[in-house]
Amino acid sequence: MSNVAQAVLDQQAKRSAQSTFEKTDLTKYFTIALDKGITRGEKIFRMLPPKNPDQSPFIEVYFHVVEVGGKQRKLYDPGKNEGKPSPLNEIYNELKGDPDPAVKKQAAKYRPRLYYIIKGIERGKEQEGVKFWRFPHESKGTGVFDMLTTIFKKFGDVTDPVTGTDLLINLTKVKDQRGKEYTAITSILPNGVSPLSASQELVEQWLADPMTWENVYKKYDHEYLLIIAEGGIPMWSEHDNKWVPKPETDDTPSTSTQETITDALPTAGTPQGTASATHAIVSVEIPVVTAVAEGTTISEDDLPF
Repeated sequence: MSNVAQAVLDQQAKRSAQSTFEKTDLTKYFTIALDKGITRGEKIFRMLPPKNPDQSPFIEVYFHVVEVGGKQRKLYDPGKNEGKPSPLNEIYNELKGDPDPAVKKQAAKYRPRLYYIIKGIERGKEQEGVKFWRFPHESKGTGVFDMLTTIFKKFGDVTDPVTGTDLLINLTKVKDQRGKEYTAITSILPNGVSPLSASQELVEQWLADPMTWENVYKKYDHEYLLIIAEGGIPMWSEHDNKWVPKPETDDTPSTSTQETITDALPTAGTPQGTASATHAIVSVEIPVVTAVAEGTTISEDDLPF
């Protein structure tokens, strides 16, 4: 190998070692979405018991639902979850108090939504290990949480590794009012009493897994959310080591390796995605936030991003 080629490889290795970007492990998300071309199907999910036997396995977390690149994305809300400053909440609270109905409607674009997150194993994909399922609260009492709590009421602790039960999730493809197709849950049924696994080694491994939802559904920092709240597009600046607004006229060269950053970002100040080794700025396309009606099923709501 020539000296030039070796120098290039050494440079690439150095850049990779220094990069703060990381990849999203999609195997850690449980999704109900049916494959393209499949109209009906089922998935089986086994809930794991909470670490504390006195606690509920349903973790409550608030997210803002926004449209990014034509798809719904979710932003962790530091306001409702931690009582910290939340730029999107500030706009929501300001707009919802306006007497003008049009302004009140605009406020819905920034409303934080309650989600539940449960930890478990997807049957048929046990090799992927522990994963997490996130779904929204439905005020009409017809959501996933309501279906699951009904099962708890009738069958007791379905998370028990010995006397618990798998959950049979029946699915179908439907279309919303805009004609957009998405996967909907028609029913969730207990699949009969069964052990978590026939392998005690696997049971112990899954129960001892230290991974939490925070390792999967990452948090955006304040600067990132503020830029979105102000109508800008966040860009990561390696020079400033922080998120900065994308200029209205962006002359930043684009590359085939540059990717849109998703919800799965690390904590404050650390970007996520794939960056070109020759560019110090990563552009994140964040279109205008769109409203999500109360109790409405979102097409991509079961996706991790």
